[in-house]
Amino acid sequence: MKSVVTLALLLTGALLCAGCFSLTNFQSPEVLLPRRTSVGMGLTYSYPLPEANLMVRYGLSDNVDVGGKLSLPFDALTADAKWQLSRGPRPVALDFGGSFGLFAGEIDAPEDLGFITAFPELLLGFGRMSGAARVMMVYQVDLRYHRNNSVSWVAQLFFGGPLGSDSRVRWEASLRSMSGTWFPMPGIGVSYQFRP
Repeated sequence: MKSVVTLALLLTGALLCAGCFSLTNFQSPEVLLPRRTSVGMGLTYSYPLPEANLMVRYGLSDNVDVGGKLSLPFDALTADAKWQLSRGPRPVALDFGGSFGLFAGEIDAPEDLGFITAFPELLLGFGRMSGAARVMMVYQVDLRYHRNNSVSWVAQLFFGGPLGSDSRVRWEASLRSMSGTWFPMPGIGVSYQFRP
């Protein structure tokens, strides 16, 4: 019953949210086993608005999985591939990804402003907790006039782990740096892993 209430609250929040390029992680440094699938949703607060995500991951091999994420309300798609570098009590993984979409959810952003991002990310495990560091290049595109295009950089640190004994519910907190200012971003996510 508690899981149903949590899922309903997250879905309600997701329907009310707007976002831009995805600034969430909601994953551990451990890749999925081959042919396993994980689906989930996450909700986080990203100033000035909340961000909601629908996520899916699939295990390709013993050391590689791939993922996709949709930031609501349908204005950003993200894809990534994660490589397991080491296992054990301190797992390490390297993730490469990118996204594209519109700045439709941003305050004071014109409707014809789009973006393309690319990022590397290093994920580290510490028992039941994990951390990650990401550097993202954001290429802002004027879709109407094709001028004033620009490149900016976003650095982000993530911390997270399972909430209580249920490993499917995951909390996340992050710090994001844009233009030299750091912003905190708390979040919570739910995922479910399907077996082949």
